[in-house]
Amino acid sequence: ERSLLLTGDKIKVRENRNKVEKTVMKESHALARLEYGTDELTFMLVLPSVKRASPLTLRAKSAFQRDLIYLALKAFSSPDSIAALPTAATSLKPATALELNTPEPSGAR
Repeated sequence: ERSLLLTGDKIKVRENRNKVEKTVMKESHALARLEYGTDELTFMLVLPSVKRASPLTLRAKSAFQRDLIYLALKAFSSPDSIAALPTAATSLKPATALELNTPEPSGAR
């Protein structure tokens, strides 16, 4: 089983070997690229500096997980594009915390 690790400057592909995770490939966020696969779970990770294994075909556990990986890599590789997204008004002071509201279950009043 493989996992992806996003650090401050790189995306790392890790393999679980004998209960120890080992980095087998890595690339700068700026150079790494994700492409959607042939179904809703598959995606390709393109690492230009790793010629022997690029593109690497990976499969997420869910479409949500695949999309979250895609968005996370976008956020790390171009943070200005994420910062430009509109934000909703909140009652919190700026830069203190993220306020999350979950809807009440129907009939719970």
